[in-house]
Amino acid sequence: LSAGMLREAAAKKVYNKLICREITDWLNNVKARYGLVVSADVFTYIGDLENLFSALFGALKKNGRVIFTVSENSLNDSGRFLHRREYIEKLLLQTGFELEKISREKLRNEGDSEVWGYVVAARKQGV
Repeated sequence: LSAGMLREAAAKKVYNKLICREITDWLNNVKARYGLVVSADVFTYIGDLENLFSALFGALKKNGRVIFTVSENSLNDSGRFLHRREYIEKLLLQTGFELEKISREKLRNEGDSEVWGYVVAARKQGV
């Protein structure tokens, strides 16, 4: 969503394509279907994940997978949302995903502090 971050990413010359667009809107309108979506430290910037999970479900192929991280703790006023394990599990199941794995992990350091959260793997059921 940040044009500045996309400029930094483009400078690395490792990406085939970069898109600046709100993620749920993009997923709801993408014509392709994906076998795997991986997202690190993105969903933590979205408060209510229900629409995002629905959009992901629609953008995945049958038995497609999503792997993502969300923060459990926040440092200062980072602009990140905190998501409880129970919330993630409940929404994934409501949306039609099978939770394959969820583990609490140290995601990164911010200064001298550790940021903990969850690494989640889920599979689109049936459909």
